Amino acid sequence: MFFNKLAQKLYRRENWLYNQEERYFLCPNQKKLVFVQTQQVRSQNDYLRTLDIYQCESCWACPFFKACRGENADPQSNRLVQVSKRLEAYKEKAKALFTTRIEQTSTTKCGCRNPFWRY
Repeated sequence: MFFNKLAQKLYRRENWLYNQEERYFLCPNQKKLVFVQTQQVRSQNDYLRTLDIYQCESCWACPFFKACRGENADPQSNRLVQVSKRLEAYKEKAKALFTTRIEQTSTTKCGCRNPFWRY
């Protein structure tokens, strides 16, 4: 399933712990990505997005640096994460609908597993 593949990716912020009270993410190296600012960004098709920007306190000497940031990342820079609350709400709604749909189609009316359903 698509969601299971995302859950296996250690360096995606969706898989990190988030502290709502103090507004920070916790990366796999137990470093905090603290809230920096809220930014308005306009896309090419004139759509305005509101993003919350989080930045790691320090990626210096992190053992996961290349896996987390990529081969071409500047060693002096810190990881930035952009979060759109609106997009996250849409993702949650889609995930709930998708999960419900799978549950409905994977069993027949009698509650038996449908032999023609493919995972």
